[in-house]
Amino acid sequence: MNLSDRTLGGASSAGRQFTDRETFLAAFDHALDALTPDAHRVLVYYGVGGIGKSRLIRRLRERLLGTADRDPSPPRPDVVHTVVDFQESENRRAAKALERARARLHAQGVRFPTFDVAFAIYWKLANPSLPLSKSELAFLDEGEVSGDVIAALAEAPIVGWLAKIPRFAEKATRAVQNWWTERGEKELSNLRGLDEPTQVEAWLPAFFGADLRAWLDKNPDRRAALFVDTHEALWDGRGSGVSGTPPDDWLREWVSHLEGVLVVIGSRRKLRWAEANPGWATVIEPQHLVGGLAPEDADLFLRRAGMTEPDLRRAIAGEGNDLGKSQGVPQYLDLAMETYEAIQTAEGRAPRVDEFDATLPALLKRFLSYVDPTRRAALFVLSVPETFDRARFADLMATFSTGVPATGEGLRSITEFTFVDEPEPGRYAFHALVREALAARHAAQDPDERNDIHRHLLDRAEAVLAEVDPRSITDPQRQALRDATEHARALMEPEAFLDWYWTAEKSFDRGADYGFLRAQEEAALAYAEEVLGPEHPQTLTAISNLGFLMMATGDYAGAEPLYRRALDASERVLGPEHPQTLVSVNSLGYFLSSTGDYAGAEPLLRRALDGWERVLGPEHPDMLVSVNNLAGLLQATGDYAGAEPLYRRALDARERVLGPEHPDTLGSVNNLAFLLQTTGDYAGAEALYRRAIVGLEKKLGPDHPWTKGARANLEACLAARDAS
Repeated sequence: MNLSDRTLGGASSAGRQFTDRETFLAAFDHALDALTPDAHRVLVYYGVGGIGKSRLIRRLRERLLGTADRDPSPPRPDVVHTVVDFQESENRRAAKALERARARLHAQGVRFPTFDVAFAIYWKLANPSLPLSKSELAFLDEGEVSGDVIAALAEAPIVGWLAKIPRFAEKATRAVQNWWTERGEKELSNLRGLDEPTQVEAWLPAFFGADLRAWLDKNPDRRAALFVDTHEALWDGRGSGVSGTPPDDWLREWVSHLEGVLVVIGSRRKLRWAEANPGWATVIEPQHLVGGLAPEDADLFLRRAGMTEPDLRRAIAGEGNDLGKSQGVPQYLDLAMETYEAIQTAEGRAPRVDEFDATLPALLKRFLSYVDPTRRAALFVLSVPETFDRARFADLMATFSTGVPATGEGLRSITEFTFVDEPEPGRYAFHALVREALAARHAAQDPDERNDIHRHLLDRAEAVLAEVDPRSITDPQRQALRDATEHARALMEPEAFLDWYWTAEKSFDRGADYGFLRAQEEAALAYAEEVLGPEHPQTLTAISNLGFLMMATGDYAGAEPLYRRALDASERVLGPEHPQTLVSVNSLGYFLSSTGDYAGAEPLLRRALDGWERVLGPEHPDMLVSVNNLAGLLQATGDYAGAEPLYRRALDARERVLGPEHPDTLGSVNNLAFLLQTTGDYAGAEALYRRAIVGLEKKLGPDHPWTKGARANLEACLAARDAS
């Protein structure tokens, strides 16, 4: 067997958890058991990038849930917990991090009445043109204090909320009355006179802590833990906290309000809070350096992973003061197990000690010994993106100062290697095995460096996307979405990435660039199914989106099973009246109506309409889509008297909610015009068609399908009028 090829091809997929570090696990257990209601406790794990801090934090969370592999510790259902990872840029903003932490704890039973009301005030000040609704603020839960308060005051000017709450509380549920009397009135008084979102945002950590403290007081048998990962991302200048303060201050402020909560922080460096305030010295536990695995921990990992030969484990893991071949480096140990399993699978025998010299790092080191240092640095940088072109090459070389000239000559010095392919003219890619080998060399390419490069490339692509005009989409802009998707996927957690993608592609959707988007959505669905599972809510969204694009490109046979799959799974997983289920109900109804199956479509469209009215209210944009779809079905079946009031309702509401020139409003103008034309009111139809055409040309351009459709409708209307 060629061990080198086996190792080169298989090692990069390694994914074992290197957290068999008994001292770190014991420190966590001790800190958790030592929690007291009125004290702060902060536990810090620090060390260089890629040494296993994030994996350690994941293992600790898994221990609480009882899902950690090879870990005999029982689950801790008495501990509620949440995580904030600053690797994700959105979390570096106080409001977003607190909102997400609140959502995770709320799912575990914690309630945040004061925080939710304060957050609603902050959100409305930051988004004055958007309505307070469940689609925007997911925590508007009926029957809960915050949900009832916010829903009752949603239509009131935000500046008058605090004055209106007492009057509302007098008539509200006992829960609302008790909250306002015991806590809300006193705590929210701090917001009086504040009219800037950043001013309100500065108070959110205190409100979060107060709510969590109140919940813990009412549940004395419960405990709470907050996991903070990639803390250094704040201090590296990649994010900011509340305006005008150092990026770390809002986190420190938040932790200061978390009495009785264990805060676990993963960082590349020691926490320096005590230097600014000596009071923190009694709060922070002894800080733990996460370095190479000690021989006993390395041996424990190998035994648990299935390596049974003591002499082999001793050679790799070491013993006593001898660190062995691995030197305690996690990635080497993982590679050792990949090599061990590869030999067992191929030859059905136990490997020998001497066979572990031909490892992937050794092969890569041998290869790189023939490359000069500047080109070696460039190789690591260029191996991060899947493909690169001359402009990207120049950009990366100038940004990361590898020493390779950012010129055509510099590009030729890299692309002369036989492992650089040119899959399409002017675009270059490394052979997959070389990309895997380069990515696996931890010492030469730190994970933080890779993330820096991905972030740089994402910023570059997003700058292009910001200029996309739906009226005229270009090939470079389409490529920018492909590039941005690649780098965002590498940087973000799966759920955050999919949310980002569906926001990034909106201009292409508005521009009806359906053929291009179909391929992108197929990839998004494959990714969601792989990393989130076939019935995750975001997977279901991806299914529905692909169904729409198949329908838009004429593939009705491919669209229908996707619509039915999304609806079936949504009903089982989310329930029959969940907003996402109602989206699936409406989508399938619209599909059936478009194919002429009016009998099958009508009950679905009426169900969606009834559900949206209860869940979102009569004027929510999603609700108005259902109104419009049902009107279209009634018109198609000849029920003009039933269709007209629905069309007018949709148009009137869209004008109020979205504005008179929003494309959806203009779509309603066109739809009502078509109905009037059908009923013989040619004068009324002509005026509406002309309004729609002017607006659509302005917003979407003269060649957009909606604009062309309105223009064709006007021509048909005028011809029918002249013939009558």
